[in-house]
Amino acid sequence: MSGGPRRPFREVAIIQSTEVLIDSVDDIVVRDKAGGTTRRFEVLPGLHTLQVSLLASRNYVLFTKTMRSGLVTVCVHAKPGHVYGVRPVITAKRWRPIVVDAHAHVRVSAACGPDDDDEEDEEEDED
Repeated sequence: MSGGPRRPFREVAIIQSTEVLIDSVDDIVVRDKAGGTTRRFEVLPGLHTLQVSLLASRNYVLFTKTMRSGLVTVCVHAKPGHVYGVRPVITAKRWRPIVVDAHAHVRVSAACGPDDDDEEDEEEDED
């Protein structure tokens, strides 16, 4: 996303998505005008703000259910040489994005604030 020459993998982080459209990275619109999206981005290490929306499908025997949403903001503190996946957690009434560090195989905070906010979200989701 830096616009300069391509850097080696050890100097960048990769953000990719599954069933989530990445609309913008650090206020730069990355979703194309046709409504699709590139689902893999190289970014410099550091804090990045993403605007994402849900685009998921569930196939059933006689039909396919497509789910869409408005924009949701998530943040990721990217480390060089790591790959981060943005994925949806879908419940009966709502969805929320999570960010997973594929290098360490752990979920990282997707909140754009202190890590404490993420723990509060977890408690609210247990209804």
